[in-house]
Amino acid sequence: MTNSTRNNTPETAGAPAPKRRRRTALVVTGVVVAAAVIAAVIGYNDNWGKPSPATPPAAASGGPDEPGGTVVSPAPGSGDNNGGGSSTAPAWKGVTFQDFHGAQLPISPLYGPQVYTDTHAAGFAHNLGGAVEAAVHLGSRASAQAGPDTYGPTVEQQMTGDTSTFRAQLDSDYQEARQSSGVPDGTPLRIYAQVIGYAADGADGSGQTVTLHLLSRGANPNTGGTVMGDFPMTLDWVGGDWKLRTPDGGQWPFNPVSSTAGYTLFPGVNG
Repeated sequence: MTNSTRNNTPETAGAPAPKRRRRTALVVTGVVVAAAVIAAVIGYNDNWGKPSPATPPAAASGGPDEPGGTVVSPAPGSGDNNGGGSSTAPAWKGVTFQDFHGAQLPISPLYGPQVYTDTHAAGFAHNLGGAVEAAVHLGSRASAQAGPDTYGPTVEQQMTGDTSTFRAQLDSDYQEARQSSGVPDGTPLRIYAQVIGYAADGADGSGQTVTLHLLSRGANPNTGGTVMGDFPMTLDWVGGDWKLRTPDGGQWPFNPVSSTAGYTLFPGVNG
């Protein structure tokens, strides 16, 4: 996906986070991906247009009425804000992971999604943990890499804002990548970057709107190293679930960073 890069100077590793990064540090488990969100990082990788391998059988999933469907039953009290009050950071216990075209998506018994398939995820808790899960899962599915059979209904049913412009951008990005890789129309593409952490501006997710900053990291083919970027995502609580707001102009803002300071990394991620 084409991205809009902010002219911010990357942070220096080890340096204190600037004031704009004085966000509540919040802990999440595992590495997640928001393919749509990290499309700017994926765009740096020449491999981003390669087709996605089939999902391993152990990770395959479908809806509750489909073969392979998965329903996650939230634990008692998960409807409470963050499982214990608005000032409490999410308690990421019992999290498992689902392969999504090469990336790992977290499934939380507390925060959701309660129902998920390769093309759909829904049922997120009305708290910060649920907002994080929604950002990751909806962002993953509302991406060119996910393919039109996935991003189409996700954009139409689970996003707010200028969905027409955003859908047109996804269609353009997908066709460009598909044609360059020579795969049949509709084939998902492999994801080569991961969201490794996030930060929130003191939000607790109990209101109608929350903005998160997801931190992604992917391979940089130009240097042989890695590149990291910050993507702000806004979600709206609509009709009993979180919906992802489309970015202005159909392009996700991308802020390159060189330090993980100011973000909470998922356990197991080296900063």
